[in-house]
Amino acid sequence: MAHTVIAAAAMDPVRIEASLVSPSRITLGEPLLIRYKFVSVSSKNVIVDVDPYVTDWYTFSMSDSMGHVVTEIPGSRPVRPGGAYGVDAGALDKRGKETSGYIVATRYLAIKHPGKYTLTVHVGMPCSLPDGAPDDFQFHGVIVKQDFSFPLEIEPVDPKRLRNTAEALRHATIMEHDKVLAQAELGALFSMPETQAASSWRDLAFQPGINTGPIEDELVNRRSATAIDILFEMRDISGSNWICSQANLHKMYYAVTPELQARMKTLAGLHKIPVVDLIGGPIRVD
Repeated sequence: MAHTVIAAAAMDPVRIEASLVSPSRITLGEPLLIRYKFVSVSSKNVIVDVDPYVTDWYTFSMSDSMGHVVTEIPGSRPVRPGGAYGVDAGALDKRGKETSGYIVATRYLAIKHPGKYTLTVHVGMPCSLPDGAPDDFQFHGVIVKQDFSFPLEIEPVDPKRLRNTAEALRHATIMEHDKVLAQAELGALFSMPETQAASSWRDLAFQPGINTGPIEDELVNRRSATAIDILFEMRDISGSNWICSQANLHKMYYAVTPELQARMKTLAGLHKIPVVDLIGGPIRVD
């Protein structure tokens, strides 16, 4: 870990820790992965909301040595899907308990030039504390706030290094035993430039025995012609999850530009997929 910042105000029920997993010197296009951890310092149970679809508990600011601000990529925050999805709340069951996870910062930041930068993660973590007896469901909340800054040096694009990084992440995604880290590595892989990473995306999508659901979700989030092509190729795999693939094609159709929608209709014809499966209609299971 290149750099770690730890913070805890005297009255906060949770201590926040954050560290930069990625090297502090990377080439333009490589991912930046941050690990966070919340540790209870309260004598009572603490609930922290780490729902993956509620990402406003952290925001970013990033600027180079000249003060130029890096903008956030529009629409990069995950949107809660429809239907009955539970909130991934973490119960930190009294002092010493912890929960942790990862943030792929480069999902959100449009870093366009090499240079020296400072990346700051602004945390505002909502915490709920039980009010009264342990079985009392009346809670009162606090927000634990802290900023974590990481100095970075971003070097010019190195295509060979980017391809090697993408392949390393593809391999790590397959071999990683820690499911949380594997998911973060998958997100890091799909945060990389298509030119160098698309072949690794495709190889991962067709890896025998792999769960393709998270890969399809990542492809939908990319909203690109390459991602569309891979999704349609995945649709043709014998034994693939047909319902999931159809649902993601439908989701992709309404997330992309009219030009890419036209591309999807053309590909649907080539792959003998009814256009109604893209634009809406009953999902068949035959």
